[in-house]
Amino acid sequence: MTPRLVNAKELAQYLGTTEGSIYTYKSQGKIPPQWIIKLGKRGVRFDLVEVDKSLEEAKSRNDDLSTIFKIRA
Repeated sequence: MTPRLVNAKELAQYLGTTEGSIYTYKSQGKIPPQWIIKLGKRGVRFDLVEVDKSLEEAKSRNDDLSTIFKIRA
């Protein structure tokens, strides 16, 4: 399966959060590493196939995004 790569703004829209939150979570190591595709030194894209896998796994456990992003409630 070919990954569908999106930038931080597109990922934020997909998840219903802000672009700033995506960058914050990434810099804090809270975004699962399998979501991240590095492009050169600074470029980054996110793999929606992996995002969807994580969301489906969380849904099956009745978890929410805070569990995926390791955010304390």
